Amino acid sequence: LKTAGSLVEKRASGRGAATASMTSLGGIRRAFVLGVGFFADAYDIFIINLVRQMMIASDGPMNAWIAGAISTATILGAIAGQLVLGRVGDLTGRRKIMVFTSILTILGSGGSALAVSLGRLPKEFILIFWRFILGMGVGGEYPLSASLSSETSSSESRGRNTLAMFSMQGVGMLVCPIVVLIILSLGVSMQVAWRLSLAFGILPSILALYFRLRMEESEKFLRAVETSGLASHRWKLIGTAGSWFLIDVTFYANGLFQSTFTDLMGLSKGILNDAKVALIIALITLPGYLLSVFTIDRAGRRQLQVMGFVWISLLFLTAALAFEQLAKVKGLFVTVYAMSFFFTNFGPNATTFLIPSEIFPTKLRSTCHGISAATGKVGAFVGGIALRPVVNAFGVRVAFLICALTAALGSIWTLIFIPTYDSTYDEDVDPLLEDESERQGLQSNGAAYSTELSVLSKAATDEGVNEHSATL
Repeated sequence: LKTAGSLVEKRASGRGAATASMTSLGGIRRAFVLGVGFFADAYDIFIINLVRQMMIASDGPMNAWIAGAISTATILGAIAGQLVLGRVGDLTGRRKIMVFTSILTILGSGGSALAVSLGRLPKEFILIFWRFILGMGVGGEYPLSASLSSETSSSESRGRNTLAMFSMQGVGMLVCPIVVLIILSLGVSMQVAWRLSLAFGILPSILALYFRLRMEESEKFLRAVETSGLASHRWKLIGTAGSWFLIDVTFYANGLFQSTFTDLMGLSKGILNDAKVALIIALITLPGYLLSVFTIDRAGRRQLQVMGFVWISLLFLTAALAFEQLAKVKGLFVTVYAMSFFFTNFGPNATTFLIPSEIFPTKLRSTCHGISAATGKVGAFVGGIALRPVVNAFGVRVAFLICALTAALGSIWTLIFIPTYDSTYDEDVDPLLEDESERQGLQSNGAAYSTELSVLSKAATDEGVNEHSATL
């Protein structure tokens, strides 16, 4: 580690570079350039259910295994992208890999829209392949954009900037049904409709690629020094990965209850009505994203995550215990269902993305964020796929109860494994050491173990500390 004085100098210069970078990119453009992956993530994950229905309307019934593979290919690709590209991002830099993820997203979206049969290989298999490629690009966006946003923001704006970028996920959910409704209103065939719906995902990625090619590398990444190994941060990683897994189980399980929501809304089955329901749900979720952006610094990261998990647990428990009563009053069930989405986004869905971008050192930030996000996608698979047989066999009440217990575990998990910190914390300056003997060793050598810049500044000018600075 560097001396206390050099660490203070590094922090000050890093903040200056961050502020300059923020000013050059501009608020809205910055959120778009870094957040387009989350737009694509939400758009491409939620569009596929509607696309699958259009394919069935065009080509006839689809094999259940193939239908499941089309739905899960993007999730599996995202897991691979988060793990592999997250690690490469720490080794080679953020900018180059973000350009690469944009290219993968463009190729995946374009290939999906143009999927045709090749000899005896049906177009559904080609679509699965391109959906996996798309997933890799989307998955790589998570650790890279989170790291870059964290590293190019001042401590005062880091939380808001990162969550503003992440809120593009909500925009993607909103745009998805709107695009489908517009395309269907044009009167085109279902064959053309599903291809146009998939092709739309290319447009924001092309625009983002243009800006990313002109983007500079993170100054903080360029200045970062080697740090302790991954094992030194194991408990924090268990905390971020585990809590992300738990929230994604409940978040994606919510999609299983959409048919119940549709029935209570009095809507018949069909592509148009499913698109309308998706639009209603997207409008419900968006305020949660925005409220997280504006309150994250006042509410606190850890506190907001615990609060969200508790509310989600209570709402699902209410739905499980009083389902029959709620079903009799349409407005009550819709309110409970809507509030579960609201507290997911005004809570753990936002904080599980933000926290890994802040509590790990720069040289491990993308790697640890990628591991956490990939674990979350495993939770998405469990919630969206593995719980479906439970719903089919035992009904939605049992699934509601499982989600309630999962969210309750999430609040406990957060309290145990997620450290308490605020927006001024910088892992590179003041590591949260997990080895107590290492911490005691540093303290015995006169290290000022503090997260406050003022303490480090004082330590840098204190001659007594300077005598031991080399050991720090």
